[in-house]
Parts: sequence; structure tokens; C-alpha cells
Amino acid sequence: MEGRSLQRMTKAQLVEELTRLRQQLALFGATEQLAQIGHYEWDYESGRLISCSEEYARIFGMSVEQTMKLHDNWEKTFRLIHVDDRARYKDIVQSFPDKKLLDVEFRIVLRDGVIRHIRELGVIVSDEKGEERSSFGVIQD
Repeated sequence: MEGRSLQRMTKAQLVEELTRLRQQLALFGATEQLAQIGHYEWDYESGRLISCSEEYARIFGMSVEQTMKLHDNWEKTFRLIHVDDRARYKDIVQSFPDKKLLDVEFRIVLRDGVIRHIRELGVIVSDEKGEERSSFGVIQD
């Protein structure tokens, strides 16, 4: 839609743009699946997951809906981290705002006991006043 306002677009142009966006979304999803990378966004104020990709949910062995329900607060999510990795993970995450880039490797334990090795990369998302509001990142299995 580069430079075009929605109000000036014809119905045919809107359909074309929607089709293009759907194709891009499908390619993005396929790319995540091939690379075994999933993305997420966390809200700092509520401590809950705002959104995640299907691949992010798959890495945790769940659907997006199940993942969103489970990750409705930080403590529930923290319990998925392998007990031997929790203290180190917590230390790294607490220093995350100072470094502006999260880069951590840890293990998670799925409901069926399977252990997955995860690498997480994240950045802080600030509002127009520069206040930290959320974090966005990716995890890779």
C-alpha cells in the first residue's frame, strides 16, 4: 500500500492488497517453520504474552490458543524452564533492560517430559516517550 490511503483504494485494489498480505503471511509462517523459529511479544505491565506465532506455540508443544492461556503470567511461563536453568535465566532477564538485547540459551520441559534446548533473542519495545512497554523476540528450538 505504499503511499496509497485506504480511502482512495478501490475494492479491487483492496482485494489485491489483502491477497498479497495473506501470501506474505503464509511465506513468513513457512519460513518460521523451516527454521524452527517462533516469535512473541510480551507486555511488561501485565506480565502476559500479547501474541505469538504458531511456531512459537509448537516449540512449547501447544496450539497458539493453549500457549496464550498458559502464558497469561510470568510465573506460569517461568515454570516451563528447566529447574537447573531458572536462576541463570532469571539473572539474564533481569539485566535485559540494561543491555537492550536479550540473548539466552536454556531448556524447557514440555508437558510430556520432553526437554527442548532453546535460544531466545529479544528486544525492548518502547513507546513514543521512551518508556519500556513490551518485549519482542524469537525463540529457536
